[in-house]
Amino acid sequence: MNSNKIVIVESFLQDTDIYLKVNGMSMYPFMRDGDIIKITKITAKDMKIGDIILFKTSEDILVAHRLISKNKETYLTKGDARLGSDSKIMKSHLVGRTSSIQTRNGIDIPLDTKMIRFLFYIMALHSRTWDEVTRYLTKNNHIIRNALSATEGEFYLIINKLYRSTYMLLPQILSLSLRLYCFFLTNCCK
Repeated sequence: MNSNKIVIVESFLQDTDIYLKVNGMSMYPFMRDGDIIKITKITAKDMKIGDIILFKTSEDILVAHRLISKNKETYLTKGDARLGSDSKIMKSHLVGRTSSIQTRNGIDIPLDTKMIRFLFYIMALHSRTWDEVTRYLTKNNHIIRNALSATEGEFYLIINKLYRSTYMLLPQILSLSLRLYCFFLTNCCK
């Protein structure tokens, strides 16, 4: 996405919410390629751990990932399906927060309920913990490889299997629970 599109997105956010089509699978299973996300302008201090925030990268690309940690000036995000976190984001690169998702099946998932925000917080804690484990394993892979008597390729295969079997389980369970909850609200509580 070029700079002109980012300026247009930011100018729309001054007056109204905007809708963007998800492109990619970095937030799988919660957001999928083709889903529509509603972005709401929000101040940096109102962003909460677990929110899915929209930000622009240093290459002027718009990205919607989960906020896993923050301090006064920098923010750390991570795609739910990614192994590691993104580069730190400056406050000036924040665009807005995802306030709802419309799935390809037409189910509208509001993201402002207390239950959903609680699930998002749990997912952020899980992401941050896995991010720290990944950094440790990457930094100390030679020590762990020696202990396992594994080649570098075998080591990364082991880590990949560990990641796939443990890390992806919680987001998949939470995402499915959330989609079932929204389906129930949409179809059973009219």
